[in-house]
Amino acid sequence: MLAFGAVGVWAAQTHFKSSATPRILLQAFSEAALVSSVLAILVDPYLKRRLQDESGWGALFGYLNPRAPKELREAIQELAACKRYYTKAAWSISFSWHDQAKTVLAITLEVVRTGYNLGPEPYKPNGRPWVLASTHGYQTEYLRYALSCPGHITTVDLRGADLHPYVTIQNDQSIYLEESRLVRNRAIPPDARFESINRTRMYRHASGYIPLHYENFFESLAFTLSGPALNELYVRVQHPRQDKRNLPAEWKRIPTEATSPAVRTFGRATPGQVTLISWGLASEATDHAHPRTS
Repeated sequence: MLAFGAVGVWAAQTHFKSSATPRILLQAFSEAALVSSVLAILVDPYLKRRLQDESGWGALFGYLNPRAPKELREAIQELAACKRYYTKAAWSISFSWHDQAKTVLAITLEVVRTGYNLGPEPYKPNGRPWVLASTHGYQTEYLRYALSCPGHITTVDLRGADLHPYVTIQNDQSIYLEESRLVRNRAIPPDARFESINRTRMYRHASGYIPLHYENFFESLAFTLSGPALNELYVRVQHPRQDKRNLPAEWKRIPTEATSPAVRTFGRATPGQVTLISWGLASEATDHAHPRTS
């Protein structure tokens, strides 16, 4: 059709007079053929792919839950379009006393995440890894930030004072890192595997909690509890319950468990979910101090 249109326009211009009816008709048909061919080349594949995607999602929900409302379908479709996927997040939480009176804990958190860039474009970390404020009179610290993607980027690994230029202290004394400045021009290419490490320390009372928020999909979560103060504390890890899974949604670590470090693995996490870490003195631990949540 594209060839017919091009030849037709050329023939109309060279073989017929400008006012001749055959020239007008031939040129009109030829131009219509050109427009149709361009639309077929540029627009038709997109429309077919769009129709295929929509029909595919419709079939999926028809199989899983034919009564799912439009808003739910759109929300799940948005989640499925994620550009990064993590196979594992390994959390290490260490408890130690900061004062002799044992009223303030130094809590060191480290998370090692292994992920893949599923997007079609290189992924340049540009977030703001955020940490809660410490109790009054103490300042939360960022201890380490590392990013590696073997064979693709130069590894980033900054610790202690080297991180200070990239740390912002907010009005409520919580802190975050400016990743875009820290990683500079480094970017994870499509389909590449990468690993990140974040380590922080906050100072909290002998009873308290920390929420761990997830912005991406994680296939599994591992928690390691350790530190010289652990055997004097009652620690609870609460993760959203997953139906039809045998893994517990709640882990209570009590001082009578002699193992240190103590390790437990949970199931997947989805964007927006939160794992709650709470603790208190073992001598004061009661069901009221650590309420059960669903």
